[in-house]
Amino acid sequence: MRQLLAPITIALLLVCSVSKAELQDGQPFPDDFSPPIIGGEDLNLSDYDGKIIVVAFWATWCRPCLEEFPYLMSIQRQATNEHVQVIAVTWNESRRKARRAIGNLPDTGFVFAIDRKGRHGESLGVGAIPHTIVIGADGIVKYQSIGFSETSVESLIEAINVELSAKQQSDGQVEN
Repeated sequence: MRQLLAPITIALLLVCSVSKAELQDGQPFPDDFSPPIIGGEDLNLSDYDGKIIVVAFWATWCRPCLEEFPYLMSIQRQATNEHVQVIAVTWNESRRKARRAIGNLPDTGFVFAIDRKGRHGESLGVGAIPHTIVIGADGIVKYQSIGFSETSVESLIEAINVELSAKQQSDGQVEN
């Protein structure tokens, strides 16, 4: 019986790993990522060319996601929309629930998008939330985290600071 189960288990693992794309650090972020924005239009990443983008997959029922929000809001406020844009994508949730939850938040400065059936996240390898992705101004994935902890926040801030420094250097804004 064990001999019979081993090939089946291996086959299932192969099928599961092949069926789910996984976004890797150092790769370009897909420019066809276009979930609908709250308000109707589809997200167009080219609207944020030259900015550092933080894509945060979350849900209204996800306590760690909501615990991460104040940190993301602080990042958005301190870095300003000129340099960084947080795009918060509700994952596997209805538009109605998302709108209600967003309506109860203070002004975040985020762009809110909806991944109602989880397909956009799945195409990136999102399988658990919060799942946060930092995309450099060059369109390359620089950092990802799954879950929420003080360590993940520190790493997120460090990744954004590294990208801000690189962006300033490439823009010629750093004095020698």
